[in-house]
Amino acid sequence: MLAASIGFFLNIFNLIPVWQLDGAWILAPVSPWFQVVGLGMIAVSVLVFHFASFFLIIIALLGIQTMRAGFRNAKNPYYASVPTQARLALGAAWLGLVLYLGVMTFQAESLFVSLAR
Repeated sequence: MLAASIGFFLNIFNLIPVWQLDGAWILAPVSPWFQVVGLGMIAVSVLVFHFASFFLIIIALLGIQTMRAGFRNAKNPYYASVPTQARLALGAAWLGLVLYLGVMTFQAESLFVSLAR
C-alpha cells in the first residue's frame, strides 16, 4: 500500500507544470500561464505547508527561467501550430490524470493508515 501511495504521489509531483517536469511539456502548448500556476503550487507548498527541499527550490529557480522564455517565445511555431481542439484535449487529459492520481493517492494513504491500526 505504501508503494502505491508513493507511486501516485510521485506521478502527481511529475505533473506540476514547471520546468522539465512532464506537466510543463503537456501544458506548454495549452498556455504559458500554466507555468505561473506551477510555480504558485511550489510556492504554496514551501510557504504554507513548510515543505521546503533543496530539490524543490532548484526546480522553482529553473522554472522561473523557463517561464520567462515561454512568455518571450509565445509566438513560437511549436506552440502556435497546435489546434484549439488539441489544446483543450491536452488540458482535459492532464486535469483528468491529476484528479485520478489525487483520488488514488488519498485512497492508498487511507487504506495504509487503516491497516496500520
